[in-house]
Amino acid sequence: MKFVGDSTLIAHNASFDIRMINQELARLEQESEGFSVPQLKASDTFDTQAYLRLRFPSLPYNLDAACKHYHIETSHRVVHGALIDARLTAMLALKLLKLETHEMQAKATNRLFRNDRKRLPENTRKWQFH
Repeated sequence: MKFVGDSTLIAHNASFDIRMINQELARLEQESEGFSVPQLKASDTFDTQAYLRLRFPSLPYNLDAACKHYHIETSHRVVHGALIDARLTAMLALKLLKLETHEMQAKATNRLFRNDRKRLPENTRKWQFH
């Protein structure tokens, strides 16, 4: 798995992908006559489906529903296929990363604003916006 290096595998329903990749790696190891092939671990992955289940438990988390919720175009996906699913998963992961980054920045800004507000003189606090 030298071509992967220390990169993180991004997948939607990663347990399926890990199982399939590891089956193929085991087959390659058997054919290689003693050459050791490392297995992929769940800790080497970011599972968009698991993330959505934890972060937004009330939302549907299959790939089509997640793409629809995040306004990712899927009309070109007429059949299930690994390549198109990989592309949709990549777009979903990027969207989730952007949203998460935006949310973290907003929380940090709110914390800074609250801390700055506490340092204002008492007579100016009445002009605070909510």
